[in-house]
Amino acid sequence: MSDNYVEETKPLFKLLRTEAFRFVIVRYNHFSFVQQLEKDLKRLFPDRSIKKVDAQKLDYTHISNAYFDLNEGFFFIENFDDVLKEERDSLGKETPQYAEQNSRRRGITAGLNLRRDRLAKYPIALFVFVPATTGELYAKTIMEKMPDLWSFRSWMLDLEMDSEQNVVQSSTLKAGGDLRLGDDSVLLQPIDPSQQTELNRLLLLLEKTPENEIAYRLTLYPQITDAAMEVGAYDKASTILDEWETQANENDKGVIWVRKGSIATMFGNLEAALNLFEKSHLIFEKNNDKANIAVSFERLGNTHTHLGNLDKALGFYEERNRLGKEMYAASPNNVAFKNGLAISYEKLGNTHASLGNLDKALGFYEECNRLGKELFAANPNNVAFKNLLAISYQCLGNTHTSLGNLGKALEFYEEYNHLEKELYAANPNNVAFKNGLAVSYQYLGNTHTSLGNLDKALGFYDEFNRLEKELYAANPNNVAFKNGLAISYQYLGITYTSLGNLDKALGFYEEYNHLEKELYAVHPNNVEFKNLLAVSYQFLGNTHTSLGNLDKALEFYEEDIKLSKELYAANPNNVEFKNGLAVSYYKLGACSQDQLKNKTKAQTYFKQAENLWLELVRDAPQYVKFKEFLGMVQDILKGLD
Repeated sequence: MSDNYVEETKPLFKLLRTEAFRFVIVRYNHFSFVQQLEKDLKRLFPDRSIKKVDAQKLDYTHISNAYFDLNEGFFFIENFDDVLKEERDSLGKETPQYAEQNSRRRGITAGLNLRRDRLAKYPIALFVFVPATTGELYAKTIMEKMPDLWSFRSWMLDLEMDSEQNVVQSSTLKAGGDLRLGDDSVLLQPIDPSQQTELNRLLLLLEKTPENEIAYRLTLYPQITDAAMEVGAYDKASTILDEWETQANENDKGVIWVRKGSIATMFGNLEAALNLFEKSHLIFEKNNDKANIAVSFERLGNTHTHLGNLDKALGFYEERNRLGKEMYAASPNNVAFKNGLAISYEKLGNTHASLGNLDKALGFYEECNRLGKELFAANPNNVAFKNLLAISYQCLGNTHTSLGNLGKALEFYEEYNHLEKELYAANPNNVAFKNGLAVSYQYLGNTHTSLGNLDKALGFYDEFNRLEKELYAANPNNVAFKNGLAISYQYLGITYTSLGNLDKALGFYEEYNHLEKELYAVHPNNVEFKNLLAVSYQFLGNTHTSLGNLDKALEFYEEDIKLSKELYAANPNNVEFKNGLAVSYYKLGACSQDQLKNKTKAQTYFKQAENLWLELVRDAPQYVKFKEFLGMVQDILKGLD
């Protein structure tokens, strides 16, 4: 009971130590060899990326684009036997259906052959896989169809397993950095409208695979979970993750827990997500799996941000950035490491912005933008890099807004909107890009509101609201989309208030408050939902004040300040929560002055607001709005003296 895997691959691995173009042909009589080869390449060459495509499903354009996007590493073309076929019917005729497929196949072999010189310019090992059922003449067929590429052939593997062992083959997975994860969600990948069909196909394969074929089942589990999450079948993804976990090795369990944590985050279960990310981090640390350690640092930082623990989040993001710099310095041609480093700068920028450190935040966002530009310029067909660049423009716009540079902010938001439009147009089934476009309209609306262009702002907010309605209707369990819809109602309310239509504004604020109540009731530890609920009460109070309903206004302001006090007490370093409490005191002061005619009480509230804004101007002097608010309340206090 033996196989020839070690004997066949040993000289290949030696050859691959030098990074250069290689053309490797792999014939195998059991699929576990494909998996084993991938695992060993990751173990032996951890700094090189692996990309896989399926020759049965793609044409030459898609395959070549994927190859050139890789830049360096290992490129697998699976089911390559399919392109070696020329199909005919039982009478030997090429029907229109066969003709279309045969043309696709010939396009792949001819294209690879014609582009051999360009292919060879990249330090990529090109692996083509053919099963043993292809027949003994597969090499002759490859040589005839691709003579020029054949001349570049570096190695041929003929991997065989004894038939008895083939039947009872057990898992060959090994601990120690076998799997790597990308960003938070598979939603950043372009979603194929036929993904449900693909999910059904994979599930059928799993159903037909005997339970003792563990190695093959382990190749199916990650594919099924990704496909299930892409179509929103989160229950199915969770079920498969549970089954995968029972058969996985230690390090792969860490990967599984990260995926489970991402699903938990999507549904707002932050405590469960935190526990899963902490468990996975311990395993990755134990196995010194740097790529996944970096991912776990990021996930831990994200979760602590949602929980309001900014100091903890900052520590994790700093570790993620440190590790990202280290991996990128060691492998400057690895685009995945460069992308991860760029994202780490974005996360650091977000956290420092929340802590009031705008200079630091701006520096980090500029680094993110610089790397994003380089990645996108070198890989213009990579949607993840394009999306990263779009987000970097959003972050720069946010910072310049806080600094009072509205002209600059508008330029960045317009770049953000332009890229998100292109991403969504090319990938209309991708909910992440649809949401990104919606948010870009929100920021354009905000800026035009600040510039006094209310008609323009209203148009952008209408688009924001329309897209968020569609997202939430299609994904009612996704808390981010529900929250996005709530925020869109907030901005419509603000605009109609400015336009003098208070009845319409009140309706939008009531929708905003209703959704945020539901979100906070289910997820009371999510500080963002708690803060937005407080803000919704404040807007209801403002509107009822303008409508002359001062008793109702006071009720809403008291709900606002109760939540604002709790947020600030639990998160004293968050400048937005501190500002929120100051605004709450200011609103209560104004209400006490107008409704209660209680000058003493009004002065007390205004003085508390003044003290908080004095601290904010001292600790975060670059935020222009804090200076404006301080001047406003000080003028009121002078008038009351």
